[in-house]
Amino acid sequence: MRSIIQLQEFWKRRGGEPLALCTIVAKEHSGYRSIGAKKIVARDGGSCGVLSGGCLEGDIERLARDNWDAMPFIESFSTMAEGDRLMGYQTGCAGKIRILFERLPAQTSEMELYLPYGADRKAAGVAVSLRGESMAERRFCGHPASANDNLFFDPWVQPVGLHVVGCGVDAHPFAEMVPPLGWQLRFLDYRTDVVLPVTCTPYRAEVFQVNELPRQIPEGMRNAVVLMTHNYEADLEIMAQLADKRLGYIGCLGPRKRYEQLKDDLASMRGITLDPDWESRVHAPAGLFTGGREPECIALSVIAQVQSLLRSA
Repeated sequence: MRSIIQLQEFWKRRGGEPLALCTIVAKEHSGYRSIGAKKIVARDGGSCGVLSGGCLEGDIERLARDNWDAMPFIESFSTMAEGDRLMGYQTGCAGKIRILFERLPAQTSEMELYLPYGADRKAAGVAVSLRGESMAERRFCGHPASANDNLFFDPWVQPVGLHVVGCGVDAHPFAEMVPPLGWQLRFLDYRTDVVLPVTCTPYRAEVFQVNELPRQIPEGMRNAVVLMTHNYEADLEIMAQLADKRLGYIGCLGPRKRYEQLKDDLASMRGITLDPDWESRVHAPAGLFTGGREPECIALSVIAQVQSLLRSA
């Protein structure tokens, strides 16, 4: 996800220059990047993105610059040659990739057609023709299309939104670990005296009344919530309002029995019975592993769990 943001920023900086987009449209066996991975090559020098572990980047850039006027075209690259392995050049991927080379428009107004990404989903994705005179013709597609020899479907990517509710010291490491992933990170709290340390710059604590906090969290399967208030009554109020929201991940700190008590109190005190489908997205205790107690270990564990569950949501 971060790679798409970097490609967008590169295109904006180099707007007006001759640029080419190189996209993996097919793959056989293993490879460093998956289908849909992209790289931008500037004709006059410079590039952004990687399509291999580094072994093919020079060849890809040279091919783009040497065949600029021939675009769009597709070229295959292989890391399976036995001779390469014997000579020590083998990368270990042992696969083949097909890359579509096409020139980008001078202006970035059509960016979403080439880099289908954004919080506001415009379409299911972009259909790219790979055949004949219409090769590389791009159009928004309202439903997922099956990839074949004549068509590449580039699905729309929505950023993950991670909402950390509670700004105590155990929440601070999220400010260091999340940005490289390209997620949208927010810190929410109900306490007016909460101030994030300078290590969390440029993030700030967004303060609301406890009963208003859930309203700040948008619905969607790419949105994740982590409850870190360490206050049972506050969590009870927040959970009561989150119970009817469509979310991809809800993480609760603390032991499982604490969450079970929350669920019982929601039923007995609020008359709220959690829907099984909604509850299937609740993780208590939050995180993939619970062996570490340091704030950094907790943050890493939660981030890894969110990534594992929402990477293809």
